[in-house]
Parts: sequence; structure tokens; C-alpha cells
Amino acid sequence: MGLHVMGFKTRFSGHKQTFNNRSQQNKTELSKKVWALKDAGTPFEISWHIVKQSRAYQGGGKTCNLCTSEKYHILKNPNSINRRSEMTAKCRHSNKYLVKNV
Repeated sequence: MGLHVMGFKTRFSGHKQTFNNRSQQNKTELSKKVWALKDAGTPFEISWHIVKQSRAYQGGGKTCNLCTSEKYHILKNPNSINRRSEMTAKCRHSNKYLVKNV
């Protein structure tokens, strides 16, 4: 389960890089899992699908629909490789609207 403001193609391209470059094997939880399978010689197949499309935080808003949606789907799928620490993480999309970043 993942989220990205720029869209699926950008996120997918980044994941492909982490699957092919060992120097980036620890960049995401998914790449760690892929490299563990590769090292063990275990055949695997990854299928991708968009679970939900949501809008990211908009300046002046109280919540980020993108982060809220991801947290909901992490709770709904307990076998996900996402970490529970993501549930309490602050929305990173609101940072660009802070006065110090304008």
C-alpha cells in the first residue's frame, strides 16, 4: 500500500529502480521484500492495482485525504508489508504549505 502525489507512473518507476539496483535495496519495504526473495532464489510475481484515488492535502485544510485513505487501507489489510508506525505518522504533504517553506 502506498501513496504518491505525483501519480502511479512516477511511483512505479521509482520502485523499478529499487528492484534493479542493489544499492537501493533498503529504500522501501517493498524493495527489501523483493531483494530478500531474489537472494533466496524464490520466484515471485508482483501485481499492481490502484486501490483508491484520493486528493493530497490542500492548503488550509484540516486533513489529508491521501494519508487518511492509506491509513484506512493499512488497517483493513493486516497482512500488508506496511509498518504500523505509519498509522501515527504526521502527514508529509502539508509541509509545503508551512510558512517556513513558502
